[in-house]
Amino acid sequence: MIRGLDDSIGDRVVLEFTLYTLYPGLEPDETAKQVKETRLRERAKLMIPAQVHAIRSFLTFAVGIAENRELFRPMVGGALDSICF
Repeated sequence: MIRGLDDSIGDRVVLEFTLYTLYPGLEPDETAKQVKETRLRERAKLMIPAQVHAIRSFLTFAVGIAENRELFRPMVGGALDSICF
């Protein structure tokens, strides 16, 4: 996640891939999307609240500083829905 912030201006490749791993909506079909969403929720359950808060803060911050934030806004919204307490 931290490396993704270094990449927030240039090509944004690291930030983009970081967001993709946290966003279930880019899967090829509904079943794959549900599987990824379930996996994200299960991982979040293993974290303490401070870790979940750090991920949610990263997502909010990243979309605020990204050069092309409109591209990332839907991914961040979906990721925030998946990464919850």
